[in-house]
Amino acid sequence: MRNLMKTLLQHITFERIALCLLTVGIWIIVLQNAGILKHQVTVNHGYVIVAGGSMDVQVTNTVDVDVEGTVPVKIEEVDPLCGALPVEIER
Repeated sequence: MRNLMKTLLQHITFERIALCLLTVGIWIIVLQNAGILKHQVTVNHGYVIVAGGSMDVQVTNTVDVDVEGTVPVKIEEVDPLCGALPVEIER
């Protein structure tokens, strides 16, 4: 039994274990990017930035906003290429 354990320890080295873990990690990322494995992210009171993909969003809370007076909306500041005129929203 000791000889068997000694032989196994000689063959299973740190490098082999590290390479196996690295291989498994890479395959998990590949399968997630292919959409085969689902990846769910839950965010509470934070922000999520999605670049180069899509996201299904489900909103559970709403926010009521009261605006007093007028609020100027300048489209040029948001999208300078649109060429629209500033719009004022009155309440």
